[in-house]
Amino acid sequence: MSVLWCYIAHRRQLMKRFPGAALLLFFTLQLAAGISQERSDKAATGNFTGRITDETGKPLIGVPVQALQYGINVAGERELQQFRAVVSDDRGDYRLFALAPGRYYIGIGGSATGRRSAANYEFSYYPGVSDITQAATLEIFPGNDTHADLRAVRQQQRIEDLRIE
Repeated sequence: MSVLWCYIAHRRQLMKRFPGAALLLFFTLQLAAGISQERSDKAATGNFTGRITDETGKPLIGVPVQALQYGINVAGERELQQFRAVVSDDRGDYRLFALAPGRYYIGIGGSATGRRSAANYEFSYYPGVSDITQAATLEIFPGNDTHADLRAVRQQQRIEDLRIE
């Protein structure tokens, strides 16, 4: 008898003795396949990590951080699109996770919460510029973290409707 035939015969005997064994084997294999798929999905993506600070180097809390790429909108026009967004934590750290490999712009700013937040800082791009044409892209590689610290750009104070009497 071949080895395969012996295996099949032995499996049939086990199934007769333990009817639930087939179901258990099926779920065990499904679970193993799911874990394997999850690991391969994680390995196919990468992350951006870093710290958001003010001009003095102190961490900023609650700053929105975005991973951006150019894409085509529904009108067929090229536009900058957000792929993932997070908020910096109590140490100013952020982590944009599970990004597909490719080149991204990192943008910071917008509405913020918490003390030492970015309320007085304008929206800016890595490496601390407010114009997208001056921004640098960062690349994500599968299974890797790309580190990028960002310094927030303080808003210029504008005096409007100044009256001297």
